[in-house]
Order: sequence, then structure tokens, then C-alpha cells
Amino acid sequence: MAVLGAIWMVVGLAAIIILCILSLLHVVKWKVTGIVALIAIVGFFLIVLNIGSSDDKEDDVQVAKLVYSKDDKLDDGSIAFDTNGNGKCTIKVKGLVNGTAVVKNNDDEYQFKDQVFSVKKGKITKVTIRQSEKQAEHNYVLDEGAGHKKKFAIFGGTKLNNDDDSESSDDDSESSSTSNNKTLASSLTQDFSESGNDILNNVKVSYHDSIFYVTVPDNVTVLSDNEQLSLYRSIVKAIHSKQRQPTGVVYFVDSNDSIIAETKTFNNTEVTLK
Repeated sequence: MAVLGAIWMVVGLAAIIILCILSLLHVVKWKVTGIVALIAIVGFFLIVLNIGSSDDKEDDVQVAKLVYSKDDKLDDGSIAFDTNGNGKCTIKVKGLVNGTAVVKNNDDEYQFKDQVFSVKKGKITKVTIRQSEKQAEHNYVLDEGAGHKKKFAIFGGTKLNNDDDSESSDDDSESSSTSNNKTLASSLTQDFSESGNDILNNVKVSYHDSIFYVTVPDNVTVLSDNEQLSLYRSIVKAIHSKQRQPTGVVYFVDSNDSIIAETKTFNNTEVTLK
């Protein structure tokens, strides 16, 4: 738009100069020159005003918002998430329009480099934040655009022992649990593919960041809410039935990786639709 304004100004100015010369030579009437000059000036100002209006409109758009549940709200109303015990936490951000959002540091005690990421309208973007596993708490702010900001905190591994052997043992336990759950996810995917059920045949399970991700085929997302919930609960029960100690929140995602349902807490078979 700015380029168009510059071109219009150059062309309009050149036309006015040429018409002025032709008017002096009595080839063109001065009235015609005046009309053309007026049109050129009005057109230029309309383009400039449109550029300013477009820029203001773009600046006023909130591009995203932080996704959280009532379980993520503390008694004082603030938002807080937990790490996986090793300093890693994945938050969810919903795109309101296509654009970029930024996670920024909001903590005087610790440092954090701005984390810029893209969002798409109507889609959930998962953003992984990594901090020192020994940080008890780190405060952040999500810049959602147009002056909208949401503060939140991430609680770290305050229970970690300073003893090297104990810490190593904890790490081994965490690694073992992750490995077992990844194996379980792969095994369930295989079981579903061999179930003979037209719906379960295309259900895929994966595990990372302490979360089970269940990808369901498109023909599931068009079922009624009750039919979907019944299927999702049965899948959650299948996951927990194969664990010695049920752990892991379960997210159900569609073919576009958008979260469509989830369990709220560990060991919970109750599923809510997004």
C-alpha cells in the first residue's frame, strides 16, 4: 500500500507538470489541468489515510490467548503450571488470528530469553518452556498482542535432592517411566490397529512431556458429543489399565494436531471436550 501511494504521487505530479506546460502552450485548458491536479491530490491523501487505518487496525488485533483450566488457577486467581520434574513445561496458546505471540521473562531473579512463536486462527499451539529444574518458581508473561498480556508462573522441581546419587536416581526413575510410557503408547497403537474396529483401527497413541497424545481419525470428530466422550473414556481406561501406577494427562487431537478433548489431571478417566 505504501508503494502504491509513492507511485500515485510520482505519476500524479508528472501529469500535473505536463498539463501545466500544455496549458501554458494553450494546448490544454487550465480548467482541465486544475481538475486533474485535484483528483491526483485527493487520491494521494485517500491512499495515505488507508495506510494509516490499516496499520492501526493491525496493531489493535489480539492474536492469541493462553489456554488454561480451573485446575491451573491458584487461590489468589493467578495462573500456574508444573514442570515435568526436569524443568520442562508445555503450555497451550490458542490463535485468534494468524500472527506471532511472545513468552517473556517476568522474573527479576532469573533470566529468560524471549520465546517468539507463530499461531494460527482457531488452532492450539503447544509451546515448550525449559528452565532450570531446581528453580522453585519462575514468572512469565505471554504477550498476546494489542496490549493484551497474561502473567503466569511455572513451578519447578523443589523436591530435588542436592545429593548427586539421589538426583541421579531420580533422573533414572524419570527416564524409566518415560521409556515405559512410550512403549505403552506404541503397544496400544498396535493393539488398536489389530482390533478389527473401524474406528480404533486408525487411532494412534504417543507419549512425550508427561502427556499421552491420542490422535483420532476425522470420522470420530463428527460423532455426537456423547459418542465421542464414550470412546475417549474407554481409551483412557485402556491406557491406565496397562500401567502399574496410572500417570499422565491424556490429550485427544485431530488430524491437524488440534486438541479436541483432554483429561484434567493425572489418574483421571473423566474427559472434557474442548
